[in-house]
Amino acid sequence: MAILMHAGPRGMTKEMYDEAIRRLKEYGSHALPAQHVLIAYGDPNDIELLAVWESREDYERFLQEVLPITAAPVGIDLTGFDFYEVHDLVLSRQYAEQ
Repeated sequence: MAILMHAGPRGMTKEMYDEAIRRLKEYGSHALPAQHVLIAYGDPNDIELLAVWESREDYERFLQEVLPITAAPVGIDLTGFDFYEVHDLVLSRQYAEQ
């Protein structure tokens, strides 16, 4: 079952987020089939994240195997995320056809 992960205010700056994404791309894990959506938003000094994953297990595997070597070294707090069951995910035609 798909889940939505929310990482609320935790002091992640836009620069920290951008560096973590750069590292993910370098590592080859930026476009993951189990991650449907990643949205970074909010104050540039306190970025929040929303992500939709295929399952909690997929997210947990990513958290254990990839984030410690891509996001943690940048100083991103990898604890305390909120999770919610996704009841429906509607994508615009532009994304659904990719």
